[in-house]
Amino acid sequence: MTHGFGSLGFDLVVVAAGGALLWAVLRALRWALDVVPMNKERRAWLERISPIASALIALCFLLFAARSVFRSQPAALPFVLALVVAGFSAAAWPTIRDFLAGVALKSGRVCHVDDHVRIGDVEGRIVSMGYRVLVLETTSGDQAILPYSRVAREAVVRTRSLGGVTPHKFQIADLPQGSFAAAQSRIVEAALLCHWSAFARVPEVAPRGAGDQACADVTVFSLDPAHGPDIEAEVRSALRGPARD
Repeated sequence: MTHGFGSLGFDLVVVAAGGALLWAVLRALRWALDVVPMNKERRAWLERISPIASALIALCFLLFAARSVFRSQPAALPFVLALVVAGFSAAAWPTIRDFLAGVALKSGRVCHVDDHVRIGDVEGRIVSMGYRVLVLETTSGDQAILPYSRVAREAVVRTRSLGGVTPHKFQIADLPQGSFAAAQSRIVEAALLCHWSAFARVPEVAPRGAGDQACADVTVFSLDPAHGPDIEAEVRSALRGPARD
């Protein structure tokens, strides 16, 4: 019995030392990924797969450690191995859920990179479909990172995209005095007079807040993503000037 406890203690020391060594190796590889020169595409690919590879290595080590510690108790070993796998799966379930939802979304060809989509209250162009997340570039130029598990719970609406047309959204907090219809007409006219505007899409102007016509949400459509702010500047300049007859 004493020999058994001594062997168990030795195995635990070996496993702990091995775990510390494995952790140090993974940290060194992470450091090397940050400092070793490589092209952008390869670095991005390695950064995507490194968490998955680290998790699989950790699982293999835990299974090896359980087998080493409980090798003298073969009756309990299958239960311990199953417990390790179950615990690891529970801890990694959010990642596994996102991965599986992503596989289902991509295999179903629901949407593709460069599609314009609306997912819940987020709308934009798909710029990346990774292993766990979908990245949208919104109309304001921001990036929305959506886990696939969220995408699976929302309705995915593919919006119509006219080639070369980019929406640009902004708010106007101080509309000129008078009716909202008159201010709306001035905004649309000013936007369309800008040579960067896409005539295929009429600017959209909506009052902001129930019953509040002092503010407006405006969406203009630019021929180039970089010139949406130029159209916004033209609209704001026109509103500061006198109204045209």
